[in-house]
Amino acid sequence: MKRVFSGMMLILLLCGILTLANIHPVKASGAIYIRAWGLVDPSTAPIQRNGSLYTLTGNIISDTDGIVIETSNIILDGAGYTIQGIGSGIGISLSGRSNVTIKNMEITGFSCGVYLDWSLRCNSLVGNNIAANNGNGIELWFS
Repeated sequence: MKRVFSGMMLILLLCGILTLANIHPVKASGAIYIRAWGLVDPSTAPIQRNGSLYTLTGNIISDTDGIVIETSNIILDGAGYTIQGIGSGIGISLSGRSNVTIKNMEITGFSCGVYLDWSLRCNSLVGNNIAANNGNGIELWFS
């Protein structure tokens, strides 16, 4: 009887630990910015920086814009994660940027998935799934 009780307690303990380890998407109440000087704002955003490489470390759900890139010469690697909107805003915004690569992510649920405004040269979109946005998946404006 003592062994059965100990076994059941161990199972309950393991179930509790696994429940606490459940990973949830980050919900943002505003856009996430990659600032001109390279910092990610807010610092709690699920983006890891290594030099000019920015890598998502989790899914993002945003009620406004998803990610606003304010710097050039970077790579934003989605690492298979999703940036999801609630029907409005822009998934990823590039205004006046050059040499930016956006890759390996899903961008969904925005008015526009990726918006390039006066983005000058050598921007790349590689291996992304940009779907189910209310307007354009990719919009170019003087780019």
